Amino acid sequence: MALTFGDLYARLTSAALDEIRGRIRPPASIVDFGAGCGRLSIPLAAEGYLLTAVEPSPAMLGQLRTRTGDRDVNAVECTMQEYRSDRKHDLALCVFTVVAYLLDERALRAALSAAAQSLRPGGLFLLDVPDASVFEGFDHDSGDIMRRVEIASAGASLYQFNEETTLRTDDGPQTYRDSFPIRHWRKEEILGATEQAGFVTEADVTARFEDLGAEYLLLRLAR
Repeated sequence: MALTFGDLYARLTSAALDEIRGRIRPPASIVDFGAGCGRLSIPLAAEGYLLTAVEPSPAMLGQLRTRTGDRDVNAVECTMQEYRSDRKHDLALCVFTVVAYLLDERALRAALSAAAQSLRPGGLFLLDVPDASVFEGFDHDSGDIMRRVEIASAGASLYQFNEETTLRTDDGPQTYRDSFPIRHWRKEEILGATEQAGFVTEADVTARFEDLGAEYLLLRLAR
């Protein structure tokens, strides 16, 4: 990602961490939906927050577990919609385009309901709404890595993501391919669904994430 996007993801990670630190302090409990390899979960756990990392990809979750070392992260392999826990968290995270993988209103409602059920009354929820510009393909060649990404409209706000990435190694080129559907949600659609799930808008914090490809909303569970 660094080779492809330069410091974009570092700036995005730094902005998210600063927003979280400014809202709650350790040892507050956080659930990180779509945690990936632990870009947010690991540094937050290192600072003393109580982290639950929810991720449906076993490969990514395996990387997260390998990287945690002696930091305590509760890694849960499931989708956002499937997550259930007796622990009530102080903050839920759904950032870095996670909502784009929710393909219909039923999935969106189920995911937001799971987020609401995971929080204590008055708990906070930080999520992003990716801009339309995110749903555009690109070509990139930095010498060590060559990426070709095509994002084709599939109708009704749906897109098909197709990628071919070639790594140039000492043993010769290694090529990887991936393909999956994603969806562009409008901010109004997200806000309507979050309201139904019991959230109210605490703040629009997009200014902290300027030029990073999404609108960022901080919500509070009202019930």
